[in-house]
Amino acid sequence: MKPPSRAFLRVLWCWWCGVRDPKRIRGNEFSTGFMLAVMFYLGFLYNTFHYFLYPGYIREQFFAGSKFWLHSFYGGTSSLSSFLMAGVGGCLGLRLLGKKINYPRWETMIFSLGFLTILPLPVGALLVLAGFTTPLGGVAFWYLPFFPKPLAAPVVVTLVVGILLFLRLFRSLGLGWGGLVVMMLAVPSFYFLLEGTYRAVERATISLGLPSLEAQYVMGIMWGLFQGLLAWVARGWLSRGHGSVRGVGG
Repeated sequence: MKPPSRAFLRVLWCWWCGVRDPKRIRGNEFSTGFMLAVMFYLGFLYNTFHYFLYPGYIREQFFAGSKFWLHSFYGGTSSLSSFLMAGVGGCLGLRLLGKKINYPRWETMIFSLGFLTILPLPVGALLVLAGFTTPLGGVAFWYLPFFPKPLAAPVVVTLVVGILLFLRLFRSLGLGWGGLVVMMLAVPSFYFLLEGTYRAVERATISLGLPSLEAQYVMGIMWGLFQGLLAWVARGWLSRGHGSVRGVGG
């Protein structure tokens, strides 16, 4: 078993490669279980600490009760399932564009951008320090075209950064300009689709006569686990070599 400090440094190295040189990622640098655990932890951290940035929570008295921890667990399961679904969706997208890559390498490439999960936290803190806040003192929310509800400003900034980094990743796999244009539209669409399904689950929970936040978080957790299970099954099909060949550049 590797020491925690060594594992942490390897994760930082992977993130650095994701930003600077995705071609250095060969696949199998980490076990699948390790990547899933890290992604769950990052989502857990994000939902825990954004309590102190967003105006909907910032004036509430901190109380580590069931609502608080369910909200954190909700973030973990959402991050884990999103990681699995991004791997499946991205691999299928690359195949449709004529680029084949072995699944372990592609999954590790997705993991190399996992820091995007918590990037809204430092971005949000900087926006608060710079004075981009609501009257309640939390970060501002911005409206985006074709999306029914406002998104926190640090999430919008992170989405833009994420699109640029994913395009760099796709470019490292040999996609031409046509493929990059397709992916430039696909990446935000994927995020909006995932976000929209969770909002739909929350509305369905309320319509069932369960308006409490705790009930919405529990349903969100169950939905995230269900999505993750579906993605896990699809991942197994893809990683067994159905239409998958050696990685580009590998």
